[in-house]
Amino acid sequence: MLSAKQFGAIANELQEANMGRVVTLQMKAHSRQFLVFIKKPPEEMADVLTANPDLCSLEHYTNKYNSPVSKSVSLGVRHQLASMGIVPAKLLK
Repeated sequence: MLSAKQFGAIANELQEANMGRVVTLQMKAHSRQFLVFIKKPPEEMADVLTANPDLCSLEHYTNKYNSPVSKSVSLGVRHQLASMGIVPAKLLK
C-alpha cells in the first residue's frame, strides 16, 4: 500500500507526463484533503499508447478506464467526483 506522500509524488509525475490530472477534494466529514488522480479518457491517450506500446494497449486502457471506480475509494469521494462531473455516475456502482 502506498503512503499518501508516495501516491502524491506518483500522481504528480503522471500529471507532468500529461497522463491525467490531480484533483484535491475536501470532504465535509473529514478535516483532511483527498488527492485523486484522474486518468485521461482513452480517446486522448490513443497517440501516447500507440507511441509507447510497452505501457499497455489502447484496448486494455479503455477497459480499465470504463471499469467502475474501486470500492476502496470512499462513497463520499466517489459522489463528489460525480457531482463535479469528473467521473460519470455510471462508473460509481
